[in-house]
Amino acid sequence: MKKYCNKRTCLIGSLVLVVLIYFVCLLAFGTKNYTEVNKPVSDVLTEQPRLEDDFHDNINYKYLSENQLGDDEFVWYYMYSKSSELIKEEKIKIIDDILNNCDKHPAGSVNEKICLFYNSYNVKDKDKAAKKELKYYIDLINNTKNINDYMNAVLTVNKELSIGIVVNPTINFQPTNLKQPYFILDNIYYDYQVYNSEFYSLDSFEQELNKLKKYDVKLLKLFGYKDNEAYKRVSKIQSMYKDIARFSLKSNKLIDKGYKLYSVNDLQQQLKNINVNYIISKYNNLYNGGYVLVSDINQLKAIDSYLIDENLDTLKMYAELRIITEYSNYLGNDYFELNNEYNEIFTGYKTAFKDDKEFIYEQIYSLFQDTIVNEFAKRNFSIDEKIFYTNLVIEEIEAFKKRINKEEWLSDKTKAFAVDKMNKITYTVGTPDNFVYTENNYLITKDNSYLGNAISMNKSIFNEYCNQYRKGNIVYGLMDPLEQNAYYEANTNSINLLLGMIYSYKKTLNLDEKNLEKSYFEILGTAGATIGHELSHALDSDGSKYDGSGNYTNWWTKEDAENFNKLNIEVVKYYNNYEQFGSTTLAENIADLGGMALIMDMAKTKKAKEDDYKKIFEAYTLDWCSQMNPYVRVNALYNDEHSPNKNRVNAVLSSTEEFYSVYDIKESDGMYVPKKNRVAVW
Repeated sequence: MKKYCNKRTCLIGSLVLVVLIYFVCLLAFGTKNYTEVNKPVSDVLTEQPRLEDDFHDNINYKYLSENQLGDDEFVWYYMYSKSSELIKEEKIKIIDDILNNCDKHPAGSVNEKICLFYNSYNVKDKDKAAKKELKYYIDLINNTKNINDYMNAVLTVNKELSIGIVVNPTINFQPTNLKQPYFILDNIYYDYQVYNSEFYSLDSFEQELNKLKKYDVKLLKLFGYKDNEAYKRVSKIQSMYKDIARFSLKSNKLIDKGYKLYSVNDLQQQLKNINVNYIISKYNNLYNGGYVLVSDINQLKAIDSYLIDENLDTLKMYAELRIITEYSNYLGNDYFELNNEYNEIFTGYKTAFKDDKEFIYEQIYSLFQDTIVNEFAKRNFSIDEKIFYTNLVIEEIEAFKKRINKEEWLSDKTKAFAVDKMNKITYTVGTPDNFVYTENNYLITKDNSYLGNAISMNKSIFNEYCNQYRKGNIVYGLMDPLEQNAYYEANTNSINLLLGMIYSYKKTLNLDEKNLEKSYFEILGTAGATIGHELSHALDSDGSKYDGSGNYTNWWTKEDAENFNKLNIEVVKYYNNYEQFGSTTLAENIADLGGMALIMDMAKTKKAKEDDYKKIFEAYTLDWCSQMNPYVRVNALYNDEHSPNKNRVNAVLSSTEEFYSVYDIKESDGMYVPKKNRVAVW
């Protein structure tokens, strides 16, 4: 994956970025037991280094020295920062055009629905209406008399509000048989989207838990509870979280366990109070398989043991707080300001949104993404660009196949499987060819409240996804097409070069979209390296466990698998020399190295000269020009699957033969790595 957002699996998408920043920084500031080698250091450059010693800082010196992070900033990307505002402005123009012509849109059209949704946000007393609608779901839970009634109410809330309370059910296809649906009981979130059980089970986070408690108390007070009652409720809920978290797995990499699935009967035998078949039946009788995947069986068993009548009051309090927390952004400015206050405590950012307009426009975008993205593409993505980047993907697939066939450590049998996987790979360039158009089915009326319309749209999204599953279509939470990113999906064996990334390269590199060939080598160093990176994910330490159809299976010979693992070990050792943890970032490092190797092959095919190689290397380096708050950077060392951006330049180029000849890198230079220590997998 290039850089990483889920498309729209719930209605509070506008707060997802805030939540992610919050949790990342929470971890960063909550764990300060750093090794000496990974102590936070300043990003401030006092002088420009020689390119032979530090290529990343030399090439990016101008931008790094001119764009130091402010006290309230955590991350800065040159390319991302420069183009993200342009993307935001274009989205605003598109929504403005729709809202300024509400009287002209045909009845029942998506544009009319956007107008109706926007108008429902601006009605008088919308906050009271929203509170009343949420109260309906809260009362549904609070009026239950026993655990069975409670579970029934919770599952209704799960479906209609997309909140995983007690259980977090989803549907997917078996990784070993993509035509067979299976059911997932995923980890529950604790408070405010905290997913990690360690947060509630380790003493080192107690200070942050106290801050979170203060926020929850304020939230409940806004909702009408008195100070003492709010405090008692939050204390009981946190105590429940701690009880459950103690039993959760600290690490749960399902892929390394071969996707072990529980049969419904076997799972039910381990649970006393959770009725697995009943949960499955609530999902439109869609599931017809015999297995359930449980993300954390220890957590599920701990929750199951908690589901007894004597805990019913605490369980009701927990459900109410989860509902209020998830939908607080619909309840008015007081809640909005509290979210901003809370966000500032943990991240340093003072506001999530500058004003009401920015907030509601982001809501409109998250719910009507297909319509707005399509209009963005019409205005900013030409046929010439689509053809050029599509051809670039095809060329790189062919280059990868040739590279596979040249690998001496692979047997002919494994080569054939790997090439077959490349032949079957699919790709999306710019925007998906086929959207799941849930927007056409939205039921929005002028009589509905703002929150009521949002809930109605959420139900439409869920029902449409269920319909897609019934047809045998795999449905994934795709990234936002305007995200400046790219990704590989193992279960579909597909790569996706998103429109936001193509647009970003166009704006930051000042490309002429009608004559992209004249900037071929700059594009090769940016988009080309990105495409190669994603292709390499198909055969990295994770992607290599799937076949060309996206099934989880072992298609390697024993000897080839052993050779592959030996190469992986060398990559880990190599990156450990760069003051990071090579094992944590193995898959991404293989993809970085593979992407560079592919564009070197393509440059040779194009008979690249020395200046052309310089354009490739310098554009590639500019793509990773960034700065990060020291403590966030340290947290990333422990938790991010990607190497630090500086290493994604220097470590990759120091293992690239052409780099040495182009810049005359000598043994005395900082960028020099002895030939025997340079690494590559593909």
